[in-house]
Amino acid sequence: MKNADLPAMPIELNGFGQYAPEAHTGLTKREMFAMHFMQAWIQHHGSAGDYGFSKEDAALSAIECADSLIAKLEKTNEKQ
Repeated sequence: MKNADLPAMPIELNGFGQYAPEAHTGLTKREMFAMHFMQAWIQHHGSAGDYGFSKEDAALSAIECADSLIAKLEKTNEKQ
């Protein structure tokens, strides 16, 4: 499973740092990052109708930012 598809908030099974991503339903890391980027986009630019961009443009930008962040984090983790 790719890092982007892992749960944003996994459930710890036994208190010893063992997680069960398959037992968790909810947002993936990618979805959570995209949600926060979308929130920032709207907060900065206002609603789509106010500034002449489409909702699809805002959503695509949020997804691209989330994917870029995940890729950068994976490269950083590989160097360590």
